Amino acid sequence: MVTVTEVADRIYHIKGENKTPDTRDHMVSYVVRGQKAALIETGPTNNAPLIEEGLKKMKLDLKELAYIIPTHIHIDHGGGVGWWAKKLPQVKIVIHPLGVPHMIDPTRLNASTKLAFGDGFESRYGAIQPVPQPQIHTAKDGEVLSLGSRELKIIFTPGHAPHHISLWDAKTRGLFSGEALGIPSEGSDIPFPACAPPAFDMDQYLATAEQLRGLNPSILFYSHDGIGRDVSRLIDLLQIHTRAFGAIIEPAVKAGESKEQMGQRLKDYIFKTTGTVSDYAPDMAVMGYALYFKRKAEKK
Repeated sequence: MVTVTEVADRIYHIKGENKTPDTRDHMVSYVVRGQKAALIETGPTNNAPLIEEGLKKMKLDLKELAYIIPTHIHIDHGGGVGWWAKKLPQVKIVIHPLGVPHMIDPTRLNASTKLAFGDGFESRYGAIQPVPQPQIHTAKDGEVLSLGSRELKIIFTPGHAPHHISLWDAKTRGLFSGEALGIPSEGSDIPFPACAPPAFDMDQYLATAEQLRGLNPSILFYSHDGIGRDVSRLIDLLQIHTRAFGAIIEPAVKAGESKEQMGQRLKDYIFKTTGTVSDYAPDMAVMGYALYFKRKAEKK
């Protein structure tokens, strides 16, 4: 099932569920329309039929699409861009410069995806396909992409990943934050840090959140299912929980606790914070923070 909702002026939220035998994955993409259109976040390759269905519901001619923009190249955000590039050779795929080589040749990207999602990720999510180099538009920090009657400004937002970008829509003062401002917890609007391995950096993540606060956004378009309107409060909460996760994981890593023990500590913290059982993935958070603290210790 796919639903399409206009969440702001000519900004559309496409939401669907991709059901496979062993998982039920939620998909969220956005379409921004001017005279031309941009698709923000493709999700993995297996989500392509859902997005196509959403575009048909919008009565959007695929010739309108000028840009496809994943906020970063992790499989749940940009894993499907190669599929779309093949289908729509006229479209430019906008990628952070650090992500470009991995989109042209996704061999290393597949290896890091296996680390985060396990050996069976291709059967669950679909293969990550290469993007032809001529179709890639290498993003620049501060660059403005024109859609005719509106513009999207690219902002480099490292922390979750070094190749992460966010997009600013001046018309709505809306920010497509990817995972730079966290993931809202299921059943509440409380954002928790998105800290997937292998390159999560807590210090950069906190600095990026403060940088984005300075834009004074009116609305956040989260990539993992949610719209945020009380922006300053949401950024405050994200920073609080980002530091709290670090305060939980760092001593646990030094004490030699198992991933399961650390994951349970995060689950307990989230339950205490929200009062509900969350769908937040603590195992990935544990790996992200553990690798971050390991790198930090090696630099000393």
